[in-house]
Amino acid sequence: MNLELIIMSVVEVLRLLRTKISNQTVGLKSEQCFNIGLDSVLTKEKLAVIRWLLAETYEPENMGTESFLNEDRKTGLSTMIIEIGPRLSFTTEWSANACR
Repeated sequence: MNLELIIMSVVEVLRLLRTKISNQTVGLKSEQCFNIGLDSVLTKEKLAVIRWLLAETYEPENMGTESFLNEDRKTGLSTMIIEIGPRLSFTTEWSANACR
């Protein structure tokens, strides 16, 4: 079932959550996360380059150094965060090319 979730829309996953887990599920949010390993603190200039590389062209405000999913926790809502993705030690072709 995990492989099926990758190609489903958020609406489809929410429907599955309500049917198979709990009909009290009221919402589902997702975000992409980029984990970057550093040996030292970034300069403002280098951080700006990383933001430029990773941010959406028409929605740069949706790029941050912390998860946006934690906002609901701060408001006191009952939330659960599930992270799905490759191991941090795994390098994709995209990330290898971005490092060159």
